[in-house]
Amino acid sequence: MKQLITLLSLFLILSSCNNSQDKKSEPKNKTTSGFTIEETWYTQPVDHDIPDGETYEEEIIYLYPDSLNRKDVKYILFGLGNEIDSDPSRIEWIWKSYGSPQDMLVIIAEHRGYGQSQTKGDQTVPSYVTVKQALMDYDRFIQKERKKYPEAQWVGAGYSYGGALVLQFAHDYPEDLDIVISSSPPVIWPFYMSQYNEMIYKNLGEEFVNKMTQHMVNLKPVKVHDENWVDRELLGATLVLMTQTTSFRKIEPDISKFIDSPTDDFMKQLKPMLPEAMTQMIDARKKEKLTYEEAQTGKFNWYTWKWQQSYEAGTQFIGPPFPHTKEEIMADYKASYGMTPPALEKPMWDLRPLIPAIKVPLIIVNGGADPWISVGIKPDHNYTNIDYVYNKKEEHVPDLWYKETGLEVAKLMRKYLEEAER
Repeated sequence: MKQLITLLSLFLILSSCNNSQDKKSEPKNKTTSGFTIEETWYTQPVDHDIPDGETYEEEIIYLYPDSLNRKDVKYILFGLGNEIDSDPSRIEWIWKSYGSPQDMLVIIAEHRGYGQSQTKGDQTVPSYVTVKQALMDYDRFIQKERKKYPEAQWVGAGYSYGGALVLQFAHDYPEDLDIVISSSPPVIWPFYMSQYNEMIYKNLGEEFVNKMTQHMVNLKPVKVHDENWVDRELLGATLVLMTQTTSFRKIEPDISKFIDSPTDDFMKQLKPMLPEAMTQMIDARKKEKLTYEEAQTGKFNWYTWKWQQSYEAGTQFIGPPFPHTKEEIMADYKASYGMTPPALEKPMWDLRPLIPAIKVPLIIVNGGADPWISVGIKPDHNYTNIDYVYNKKEEHVPDLWYKETGLEVAKLMRKYLEEAER
């Protein structure tokens, strides 16, 4: 049961594929022993360069510890939403990962385009979903909240893609945050990415990976988004999650029992072992149009994330063990969005030159067994303005998965908060 709960939480927090319904119709306040969670909506411009134009509703979630003095909030932990559906279980997880601080208000602002924070219209080409506009959302919201809590110190926190967002945000809006926590941030975003692949072989073993690769080779699609395409994507996602998550890797011995079966038989035995969320993830990526009503279910976040990859974020896996050709990748994007990925014609998103210019305390969290560290900040970095929390045995966003790491981050955060008060 413990493993099942861990896997469920993994997909809720990291895979962006939960089964949310329209939360705008659900109760707004939820009281639990020790804290209260409130869900609200904040009106944002769709294009901040046209402030009087079209708007959308951004979900904002607050967690108030029972002992917090709401009239005199001193500390705010602000989670930048990323490519997932933000909900109460996520904000609770983050708060508890840092020791359940009783004197800290926690806020998550959902990333535009994800969860239920969409424009009211067709979502097939969600061109309003960009890093620039998302950061402008966060800035506008913080400016409003600073009027409510003028004496509060703000700790910005981001995880994975959100870790990259919070670094860009701290650079672009230096007055908004007092401390930054960036967990497992990729700091370069190449469109075609092979850097991740070495850790697949290291974490899973060459023999196992080669056998999985052969099944993917056998599943070469006849046309984009056909059954072979779906099954190949499912195998690729299985390798990725096994690589970056210890709890998911526990299914490797069971897979090994039938990995030498013919590919059709192998897939029939594998699929019942995988969480439904993985099938949802692949179903989202094969969509060729997306309505507002579909997007509101929260089941198609990975369609929108594929758009961001196409537009600016890249990180399309290629090279062994992935047999995907560039032609197949282009066909996938064109089938969904009717265009060649704009990111191919843009400079790569690169945070490395921005980090030295960040003036507030900067806490970077990484695990040495995380494949994303290949495009992140490594232990031998040359930055002089960061506190580096690192364990070579830990994986992706370790402060959310390992109690000791979360508490170490919380201790650093508290040190900087107290120093600022002196």
